[in-house]
Amino acid sequence: MKRRLFAFVLAAGFALFVPSIVSADTLTLVTIDCGDGSPLQVTADTAMLTELQASIQAMIDNPSGLTCTLSTSPLLTSPLAVGTAGFAADDPPFVVGGGRYPLVLSSTETCELNFGTSAPQTNPTTHAARGTETVTIANPSTCPSLGKGHLKATVDCLMAATTTQQGVNLGELSGTITGEATGFFSNFTGDAWISDVTDNGHGSADQITQSAAAGGYDCVAPLPGQITLDNGNLTVKGAS
Repeated sequence: MKRRLFAFVLAAGFALFVPSIVSADTLTLVTIDCGDGSPLQVTADTAMLTELQASIQAMIDNPSGLTCTLSTSPLLTSPLAVGTAGFAADDPPFVVGGGRYPLVLSSTETCELNFGTSAPQTNPTTHAARGTETVTIANPSTCPSLGKGHLKATVDCLMAATTTQQGVNLGELSGTITGEATGFFSNFTGDAWISDVTDNGHGSADQITQSAAAGGYDCVAPLPGQITLDNGNLTVKGAS
């Protein structure tokens, strides 16, 4: 299987990091709804909530055709509860975020791509997922090799993991490019769209690699993103 668009071939193994237990009284119930019939609901501590808010704002600041809303509600717990593990651990792996990244085509031409994504895993055994990815070429007038272009993919596979370096999370999403594919991407309808992402947490810019593959693609392992975002934010939760 050959990736058709700015693909990278990498091989790496990552050990899973087991997150520490978070007390339920520090958590908030968060719902992210992108209007695609695949809302994401997670329990988030203060740091996670801040990351998710930044990810939703990044989609607004870098429009690619995916608009999501974030709402919160208190997580009710019993004052008699002892050992409140399990709330966050029960949340599925997911990737949420948006932003803009540079695609360098030559020494004189760099294309800027806006992207958005929101997808939770639905089956930990098969890595099945649901959600949406969108990409739009942000600077067609100064990117003549690509020109205008937009695509939308329906996510069907997700793998995510937390590396041994605490706070760094990797995710790989794949799905099928639907009929919403225009301009440069118009010939990609029906192909798989693959995204490998790195969530570096606070203090470091996140990274992404995106590519298309004819004939479909099954995500098998999350690889680190290779292109640093110009702006934006990715929130990735690995398997517990």
